[in-house]
Amino acid sequence: MNSSPGASSAPSLRRDERGAVLLVGIFAAALLFGAAFFVLGVGDSISHRETMQDAADTGAYTTAVLNARAMNLVVLLNLTKLSVAATVTSLLAVIAGATKTIAFILSLGPTNPLLPAIPALTAINTQTLAQYESIRSDAESALRAADRAQLALAERMPEIAAAQASRAVLAYGPPVSRGTAVARPLPIRRGQPITLCQKAMPLATPPALRAFDPVAPEPAKQHARLETSLALMPSCLSLGAAAMELQPNTQLGGERFQLRYYVVGGAMPTRGENGVEIASWERGVDQADNGALGFAQAEYYFDGDGAQAQKDADELWTLGWRARFRRFRAPDLAGELSSACRTGAGPCGQALQAPADLAQKVAH
Repeated sequence: MNSSPGASSAPSLRRDERGAVLLVGIFAAALLFGAAFFVLGVGDSISHRETMQDAADTGAYTTAVLNARAMNLVVLLNLTKLSVAATVTSLLAVIAGATKTIAFILSLGPTNPLLPAIPALTAINTQTLAQYESIRSDAESALRAADRAQLALAERMPEIAAAQASRAVLAYGPPVSRGTAVARPLPIRRGQPITLCQKAMPLATPPALRAFDPVAPEPAKQHARLETSLALMPSCLSLGAAAMELQPNTQLGGERFQLRYYVVGGAMPTRGENGVEIASWERGVDQADNGALGFAQAEYYFDGDGAQAQKDADELWTLGWRARFRRFRAPDLAGELSSACRTGAGPCGQALQAPADLAQKVAH
């Protein structure tokens, strides 16, 4: 007995395995394509972020290095002032000591035993006065120039550092479009003349006293040296020179020495953004996540230990200012971003449309 066609076709269809590999291949190809797209996207994202972060690191460290160099230049100018002040003070004190001693000897009358010292004292006075007159103009000019240079360094060097950092950052090219930071003046001020003069006394005293070695008799020599010692501090103060020092209550490692740098760039390529969305289950990315902003922090500091380091830094007499990276911490990130990005237009303004939200995102 022959079976019907419908009864024989149903069992054969159930036993037919043709096309099964094709179905597996379709699903495997889709999976591999998604995995490849994910890997490429994450790779683009990593490359984008590394470029932005490298640029931010470069900007922060460049700014800190140039500020540290400015502080060392301020120290060098302080030492220059000290050298000039000590030299001029020594000459003025010798002139005053010789003049007063001559007047004292003459006041004792024509028969006093100190009269033989007058020719030597007169020669010392004349020679020292000639030396002083030969350097007075240059010394005064040097002190004024050092003052102007220090004030210019305090006000302008941070701006120059920010401009130099911006050029270094832009050298990275796309995706970096702009680097910015808040430029603040160096935390220094003009000190009191007495501070410089106290530092100059040990340098000015020995040559001033040695100038009277040829004087005889001994009492006249001792009197001249005494008058010279008394004239040293007033002579120095008459110059009106003062060294720079740190502003009061400026602590090493404090906020005043912290430099934060921000790099603004374009969002990561679409492939990279889609790859990140796939990795984050399509939760999307925002300004802090999509690499449109890079940030870093560095500081300039005085290289020393303990209380002595703070004292040396306060007085600005020792070369030792350095730069280093610091962990990014911003007490007022929203305000700082608003100051760094002054306008709401252009790439900076577009990347920082909501500084408060971005600050909260970065802080967490």
